Amino acid sequence: MKRRLRDIGIACLSLFLSLLMLQGSAAVAAGEASALDFGISNMESNRTLPASELFSLLFGQTLSKNEATYLNGLEGMSLVYNDTIPDSVISTTYHAQEGRLEVSVTPYTYTAANGTVVEWIPQAAVIEGNSVSFAQSDTHYVCSFAGLYHSSDFEMQVSFVWNATIPASASDALLTLAYTDASAALDDILQYEDELAAYREAKNKYLAYQAYLEALEAFEQYTTVDKPAYDKAYAEYVRQKDLYDQYLEKLAAYQAWQQYWDYQEFMSDDVQLRYLAYREYLGQIEPIKAKLGILDTLFVRDSHNWELYASLMGNTVASVVANKDLIVTALGKAAAASVDNAGASTQVLRGLMSEYAGLRSAAYASEHQRLTALYDFYTRNYTTLREQFGILYDSLKWLGGKSAVILKLQEEGKMEHYFQFVGQLYITQACLDDSESLDSAWWIYHPDYTLEKVVEPIQRVSDT
Repeated sequence: MKRRLRDIGIACLSLFLSLLMLQGSAAVAAGEASALDFGISNMESNRTLPASELFSLLFGQTLSKNEATYLNGLEGMSLVYNDTIPDSVISTTYHAQEGRLEVSVTPYTYTAANGTVVEWIPQAAVIEGNSVSFAQSDTHYVCSFAGLYHSSDFEMQVSFVWNATIPASASDALLTLAYTDASAALDDILQYEDELAAYREAKNKYLAYQAYLEALEAFEQYTTVDKPAYDKAYAEYVRQKDLYDQYLEKLAAYQAWQQYWDYQEFMSDDVQLRYLAYREYLGQIEPIKAKLGILDTLFVRDSHNWELYASLMGNTVASVVANKDLIVTALGKAAAASVDNAGASTQVLRGLMSEYAGLRSAAYASEHQRLTALYDFYTRNYTTLREQFGILYDSLKWLGGKSAVILKLQEEGKMEHYFQFVGQLYITQACLDDSESLDSAWWIYHPDYTLEKVVEPIQRVSDT
């Protein structure tokens, strides 16, 4: 039975704002005017994130109306991007009798006006409220839905995400450019006020002298004795008046800066301290991402479509527990403890990793909030994760060294998957345990089955 499918791509702008610690002025030079132009040249569908909103994303501060108006008026400081993703990147295969829909999405890539290669990565597909995350497979991303038996059409939405790196010059300019411009204007006005005071002094002297002249009884005395002094004072008055007229013109221009005097107060030591704290935060975020990467790798599929999380939630360990009696009969009572330990640790890990998977697929207002939620889970459950992954690995590694178990796995065609599962468990528990390092000489059952052979590079994470 045919089903019609309408797929909709939803591009979600995710700004993971990494400051590149570059040397140089905080102001944006003319040559950098397009540094934030991640859009497609001459494309009407480009979108714009105003500079004030970019400032709030970067520094977590809500600007006043005047501050936002000023920043949004700066040329080249708003972020431009294009989220018009063609639906041609999405392909589907529907297996009607099985009620299964396979979705394959190719990342949408274009070269932005600033020369950056922008890549929109698919994150999840949603059908009737059921959200399924994509997993990378070679150059595309895949996911599948089950139980799609409908007589009517169903609609699928695909969400994409793009991570942008903001140059340090642009972030510094957002913080300091208004302060720099206002400070320069203030310097000019202070100079004007000094020169105006000098003018007023000269003008007062001139007026006093003029009053004196008016009191003279004889104009001839003035013309013969005092006129040179008068001419000199008058010439000084004319010169100062010209300066005063020029200052009036400047003052009219400077009045436009009046709305930014509050911004000068905003750029206080407290903001500078928050900026330094933000730079320190950037230095701390990479170790946090490395720790979360240990758990995130469990959701990565290899070329066989094997994924540790799916194996953990599936029948990989359950089948071992179900065959406990056969294993004990073949290996003796000593095997019972390994089987029981494997089953118990799997139940604990299923609950924890199911919670982590929910946090990974949840929607967040920012990348910082997402990392905070995931790292909070990591710190709260670190000890349990380290211990239970260690117990599960030790149990299955011991069983995987027994010929009776291997023969049974070979008969069922599950030996390679079992080795991959145990190998990735070894990497996970070693990376979680600060007292343990990965052994390059590790193998399972036979020296030919090394870590490099049983676990593909995409699923191996460094323990450094």
